[in-house]
Amino acid sequence: MKKYLIIVFGVILMLVLVVGAQAQTLTERLNGKILLQVQEHGEAWYIYPLDGFRYYLGRPADAFTLMKELSLGVSDADFDKFNGKAPARLAGRILFKPEDNGKAYYVKPDDLSLHYLGRPLDAFNLMREMGLGITTENLEQITIAPLSQMEGFVDCGQTEINGEFYKVGFTCIVQKFDRCQPATYQATVDLGSLGGLVTYVYRIIGLEDGGCLVQTQYTQNPNPDWIKKKLMCHYDNNKSLFEAHDEVFNRLWVEKDKSDCTGDLADILTQ
Repeated sequence: MKKYLIIVFGVILMLVLVVGAQAQTLTERLNGKILLQVQEHGEAWYIYPLDGFRYYLGRPADAFTLMKELSLGVSDADFDKFNGKAPARLAGRILFKPEDNGKAYYVKPDDLSLHYLGRPLDAFNLMREMGLGITTENLEQITIAPLSQMEGFVDCGQTEINGEFYKVGFTCIVQKFDRCQPATYQATVDLGSLGGLVTYVYRIIGLEDGGCLVQTQYTQNPNPDWIKKKLMCHYDNNKSLFEAHDEVFNRLWVEKDKSDCTGDLADILTQ
């Protein structure tokens, strides 16, 4: 519980209680969808909801492998509770059932319906059938996932504190941080009267310049100016994730020092 509270404190530390409307970016509107590049050869891309990057699906076998790498594991018990329709927080996600022979399902963002992916070719054809045509000009507004982030990637899942969706993602992301291995983790915290729901995504990129490079961003925040603003910092993974997190944000928020960080959110925090 102490570790959970430290993460919550880190989120509260960054929260500015300014509520307002913000027009969705193209990436936000298309999160979780399959896009077909109609002006080229119909290449298919998947917009991963946790980072907003587009991932090239390639051939059926390549697409199926990528889907599994970006999937979120769910137990049979949790899956059965969905009754054919996933919760809104899982829109656009690919769900993997390790207790059911590794079956995979795609959550269609428009209606949250669950679609069985089956074999690689079946999955590839289904995803293309659900694809949305997009011009090359619009597609290029969405950042393509760096190759280094597509290899060896692990999704540690998500945790909703004070909510019904509670997973063991903390253990996974802590272990990955200790070794600075590529991984993503999402936490949703209900701060109640302090600001409502805040969703924060950690993405461990890997070792760089003597530190562990970690990208973080809000996908939900009462301050609309902070949503989708990326923050890339070098964390000290000789310390625990929680200690390193506090150290980074203390430098940014209190000391106004962004020498170890880049990104739009770093600029905002050090103003």
